[in-house]
Amino acid sequence: MFTSEYFRSELQREAEGLRRDHVVEVYLANGHAHRLRAVVTVPQGHVVLDVYRQMGDAGQQQPSWRDDANPHGAAQPTRRIAVGYESIVEVRIDAEPASSPAPLVPPPELPA
Repeated sequence: MFTSEYFRSELQREAEGLRRDHVVEVYLANGHAHRLRAVVTVPQGHVVLDVYRQMGDAGQQQPSWRDDANPHGAAQPTRRIAVGYESIVEVRIDAEPASSPAPLVPPPELPA
């Protein structure tokens, strides 16, 4: 189960460690998923998140963590949600958003 400590410091540390545009998504036990813009507050028992609104085919745009503008320069619409820690089943950080192709990198050599 996720805790307040994860949302207070670990998520931010992991996201900053990537040093590039990335998408952070939270998956809930009820099957819903939300793309995060920011963690607003971390009170006891739940977390308040600023999430991007899902509109039509906007799922293809993948706004980034702490990204304030879409490719056309207009701010992405967001909303705030409060989620109990026990409802969160996965937090996914995608360092290579689908809108940008991943570079081809050969796998590292494994020692014999």
